[in-house]
Parts: sequence; structure tokens; C-alpha cells
Amino acid sequence: CPSPVGPLPGGQTGLGVAFGRLKADDLRTLACVRDLRVTPWRTLIVTGSAGRGAFVTDPDDPLMRVQACVGPAGCARAGGDVEGLARALAPPWRGGLLHVSGCAKRCAHPGQADVTWVAHDGRYDGIDARGRSVPGWDGRTAEQVRALMHAHAQGDECP
Repeated sequence: CPSPVGPLPGGQTGLGVAFGRLKADDLRTLACVRDLRVTPWRTLIVTGSAGRGAFVTDPDDPLMRVQACVGPAGCARAGGDVEGLARALAPPWRGGLLHVSGCAKRCAHPGQADVTWVAHDGRYDGIDARGRSVPGWDGRTAEQVRALMHAHAQGDECP
């Protein structure tokens, strides 16, 4: 089901929530909204206008195609800055679902994604849509992952 982001019928607006996490400033922005619904697609439906804050308002925004766990800020098992890497990978990503996980449990998206990066000890391993390791995509630094994904987006390298 496509994410209901942007203007919707009946004077409603779909606000995307990157990685499904609201921050305190986001909640302050929503404080005066009278009608608010939470969807299963990492979006909020509001009636009338709400401050845009950090919400995604473009249905084609690549942040809506990227999953990331909470990372070291909220999980002791996380092996790297997954949210930072996910934000860096989102703009060039043109595929389906991209997942950046802090550990092998893959809590943010336990199913298969088109590409998954799993953090361990500050490095990342690449996994393809079939759940297999991608040759040459093991033990990469965040900078190397960004370079590989940029090449992948340009069609230079495929998992």
C-alpha cells in the first residue's frame, strides 16, 4: 500500500515520519492538531494544516523507502550509526526498500528488503533481496557503503 503522504481528500494531509520515529519537536508541532490518526505506513493523517516541522510531505521522498532501527542512541546492540547512514543513502536510492540495521536481528524491518546493510563493530555487511551476503560488500565502513550505493544508483554495480 502506498504511503498516504501529501494532500489528501477532505482537507486532510499525510505527514510522513522518517524511520517511524517522532521527536519532541515533532510532537510540539502536532500539539494543536485536533484530528490526528496514525497509520501503519509511518505516516500521520491530520485534518487542516499542521506545521511541517521535520515531516515528509512529498510522497516520492526517498526517506519513505528507507528503514532504519534506532541505532546506538536507543539500543545497546547497535553496531553503528544506522540512522545517519540511512539518511545519507536515501537521496541517491532509487530502488524499492532499503534497510539499515544496527545488528543481525533487523528489528526495524525483519523481512527482506531490496538491499540491507547490517552494522557490526562500526562496519556494515550488505545483504541482497534474497537474504544472501553480497560478494565484496562485507566489513565496509560507512563511507565505503555510501560509495558502493552511489555506484549502485548509477548502475555501475548491482547486488
